[in-house]
Amino acid sequence: MKKFILIFFSLLVLAVFGIFTFIYYFLSNLDKNFVVKQIESKLNLRAEISDLKLNIFSLNPEIELIDFKISERDQFANKAIPVSERDPLKYSILSVEKIKVHLNIQTILQKEFKIKEISFFKPKLDLVLFENGGNNLKNLFRKPRLIDGKENPQLSEVEKKKEGSTEPFTAEELPIIIYLDSFKIENSFIQVFIAKNQNKIVLNPANFEIKDFKLNKNDLENENELFLKLDTNLFLKDSIGKDNLELKLISNGKINLFDKSTKLINPFFIYDLTILKTSYLTSLPALDVLSKRLPILNQIGLEIPFLSEKMELENDVNTKISYSSGVITFLKTVFFPLKKFDLAILEKSKLNIITNNHYFRGSSILSKEETTKSLSKVEAYISEKNKIPELNQLKDKLFSSFVENERIKLDFISEGLISSPKLTLENQIPDIKSMLKDIAISKVKDVIINKTNEKLDEGKQKLNDKIKDKLKDKLPIKLPF
Repeated sequence: MKKFILIFFSLLVLAVFGIFTFIYYFLSNLDKNFVVKQIESKLNLRAEISDLKLNIFSLNPEIELIDFKISERDQFANKAIPVSERDPLKYSILSVEKIKVHLNIQTILQKEFKIKEISFFKPKLDLVLFENGGNNLKNLFRKPRLIDGKENPQLSEVEKKKEGSTEPFTAEELPIIIYLDSFKIENSFIQVFIAKNQNKIVLNPANFEIKDFKLNKNDLENENELFLKLDTNLFLKDSIGKDNLELKLISNGKINLFDKSTKLINPFFIYDLTILKTSYLTSLPALDVLSKRLPILNQIGLEIPFLSEKMELENDVNTKISYSSGVITFLKTVFFPLKKFDLAILEKSKLNIITNNHYFRGSSILSKEETTKSLSKVEAYISEKNKIPELNQLKDKLFSSFVENERIKLDFISEGLISSPKLTLENQIPDIKSMLKDIAISKVKDVIINKTNEKLDEGKQKLNDKIKDKLKDKLPIKLPF
């Protein structure tokens, strides 16, 4: 029995040793040149790797790429020049400090090369959205025209015509079929430059986790999805680099990358977002207009300067938005709780991040404390400007037009360019001059009515007196009056 166990154990050790010997032989052919050549033979780009490390002594062998970069394809990639003979990249669209690739050991034993998990550490991406709707990544993920200095035999005539074109990228152009259990991106920096308005969207740091990634151009009905978890800080910078917005976001959801009928990149996504406490907005132009530049508010002395100050969220906010062709749409009304007021953005409000055009319906709702302060200033202002005893009458009518549940509530529509919006106040705030005119007219009417009534009363009395006198003379009996 002991010999049997010993023999079995020896065979097991020998088998394990044989497997790892095969894996080592298979992986030992991997070096920088091999990996770069494989990437450049599949994609229309140039790749660069500083170092490559292997760890084969595990159930899932691991490849580690150090200082990985990609940029536009050049002659080094077209001619498959060895890595050691190339000039280093001066600029990269995507750079990653470290990439870990976990391989599926079963597929290696079947002489296939499939990936179980990929992790990106500290990637940096510079994405440019061109005015014509294209971007600087699209052509990188098409098949290359030249491989080893020769025409790519797998490139069709249609694909050759699309090289460098602005035509939409389709699933048909995917060079590979993707099955990936897990894809993690940690501590990344992503910058999106919008050429049309010179604005930038920055995600920093951005952490992504993608699970169950299936993408098969031949079966988009069943294999065209991924599950995404996102945790990031999002900054919106204007053309001079000023931060106008910082949102701390968490998002989860399923995404279908391509439209199964057109095979174009899916133009419509729905996201459930959580905007975390301490996110902030700074001086939104619409609120700046609302704070001090509306004549209808100036005429009653209502100035709310803090509307244009930096505003930090007091609590987490959950919302749902859609994204389609550069347009973000709020699918439900969202309330942003801030220290001195609440900001509501109503359902169906839209923002085009490409053109910077927007249509927002919303409300600024002051806290009770700030409402009390503001109303006191308004009362003092109209009292100083208008010396009238009917102040309470005027004040009650005026305040009822913009005070609701003991809080100032200013309803607005903001549209056009978000940097210079056209803002319309929806509150029907009466004009002070018109109200004073109405009060003056009312006074005159009261005087006329009073005088008329006095004259009528006087006439009535005289008529009564005459009737009495005549009746006294004619009646045979004495009247009691």
